[in-house]
Amino acid sequence: MYAETDFILALVKESDWLKNNAESIYEKYNDEIWGSQILLQELMLYSYKNKLDTVTIIEETVNLIKIKNISINYEYIIASSHIMSNYKASPFDSMHAVIARQDGVIISSDSVYDKIGLKRIKLEEKI
Repeated sequence: MYAETDFILALVKESDWLKNNAESIYEKYNDEIWGSQILLQELMLYSYKNKLDTVTIIEETVNLIKIKNISINYEYIIASSHIMSNYKASPFDSMHAVIARQDGVIISSDSVYDKIGLKRIKLEEKI
């Protein structure tokens, strides 16, 4: 199952309203959770904008989950642009959706993935 940015941030930030749920999900599924270089790029952007320690966030992320090297080609970009247009998803959310289609499951609090047709582990709900 694909880890979306809010899930990782809830795990690595000192405090987050989703932290307890994220920790429960991680304990239950940690061997199945993976991310991509797009996830890492969004984490870098988030940490830069919010003046957080980028190195620590990235290092903690790669220690928590597997990072798959996804070959992002023009087909991913085209599919992502269609998701942006059809579902009003952000550029990063649309890329996460395209990548998460590999196994069809994403961990996130963002309901846009429900509309796209991915099975979502709802970060905002206790498991």
